[in-house]
Amino acid sequence: MKTKRLRVGISSLIALLAAGAMAQVQMGEAKPVDIHVTRVDWQPAGLALIYAKEVETGIAIGAFGPSRYEGKEMLMLSKDATFSPYWFEKQASVMLSTRQSAPEVGKDCQRVSLYLIDADTQKVNRLFDEVYRPGDEPKVIINNSPLLRHSIVTMRFKDGSRHFVLCQGNNSLVPCPDLDRPEAQKLSGPAWSVDGTAVYGDFPNLIAAKYRLEYRDQELKVDNANAAATKENLRELKLAQQIRSEAEDLVMSRAFALNMAPPAGTDVLELMPTNPVLRPVKFRGSFKPEPFTGPTLQTQNGHVVVQFERSNAEDNSLWLKLGVEKNSPASMVAVHASDAWLSPISNAIAYTIDGALFVRPIKK
Repeated sequence: MKTKRLRVGISSLIALLAAGAMAQVQMGEAKPVDIHVTRVDWQPAGLALIYAKEVETGIAIGAFGPSRYEGKEMLMLSKDATFSPYWFEKQASVMLSTRQSAPEVGKDCQRVSLYLIDADTQKVNRLFDEVYRPGDEPKVIINNSPLLRHSIVTMRFKDGSRHFVLCQGNNSLVPCPDLDRPEAQKLSGPAWSVDGTAVYGDFPNLIAAKYRLEYRDQELKVDNANAAATKENLRELKLAQQIRSEAEDLVMSRAFALNMAPPAGTDVLELMPTNPVLRPVKFRGSFKPEPFTGPTLQTQNGHVVVQFERSNAEDNSLWLKLGVEKNSPASMVAVHASDAWLSPISNAIAYTIDGALFVRPIKK
């Protein structure tokens, strides 16, 4: 990331920021969320976020919605835990898949859990929790509806699969025997209908090449980390391995979600969103996501030197740049900021200052 050095007086800096705020990116006031934050995951529409924070006993997962006064801890995980969030596109809710050791059960045993977190109401429901012997852990595949608060969870084991459904209007996972049957597993799906329901049928799968490339890129990062592993960077290696696991989950879930949908009028089996039962229907057409048409924003760090009388103070600063062209307009977000997470549709930015997490809305 490029670094620019600015030398201005206090009055000049204030004038510069005021002019930038009027002519460049408009931002609201910063809201303090929590402390000791190491990771942030935004909801796709910028409706909310979840975050991970370091605590003495392990990792705390918190949630924050723009309408809330501050963030709130939702659940505690062990220090060796990994987690993957699966947001719902239209709601401030996320399915969280976690894995952590379970030494109280046996050596090298793994606890696999699923949680439903509502970041707006700041409530959490545990949906699934089982402990497995080494090598018996399932591969968890989560497919969320692009419109509804409805999800299909597949647990793939060595000797078969189990399917669960989060029904619309419910806060618990329900077994789905219709999808467990061998004849159902031969069908392609789910593909998502224009109504946000999942359909299955005898139509070919389409796995997007860009997700395969994304997975290979993450594998390369892990290979590089493995080659350079030392006692000093074991934490970085663990994070890289977690990224690979999350990328693999993404590939699996997107591979099923991006199944080639059949033409409208095709005979398909539809999974009822309020009842985990397949029923024969005529396909009404596939779901088409709305294209993003907002401004292109990116974060950039800059070095600021502030002069007061005969004294100088230097610090890092976080900027929000409009466009990708050189010398395009930019507005300062904060001084002494480190990590930053821009929401997917650029309507808010989260950043940390000495581990304290702040969120600022971005005005369109």
